Amino acid sequence: MNALNLLEAPAALAVVAFVIVRQVCGEPLRGRRLVVLPMVLAVVGLTGLDMGGHLPTAGTACLVIGA
Repeated sequence: MNALNLLEAPAALAVVAFVIVRQVCGEPLRGRRLVVLPMVLAVVGLTGLDMGGHLPTAGTACLVIGA
């Protein structure tokens, strides 16, 4: 396993947990948060998909569904 993968998994889980906690708490929506977090996650996802010139089907499907 790559050391970067060992760091990415906990970071992704932390982001997901953060979003779930924020939604459960019921905080009011802010325009900046509606745009910034999805953009950051999309960039992270797209950079993770660049694996030697081929795109994994599951990763591509998740990005398309999320969009």
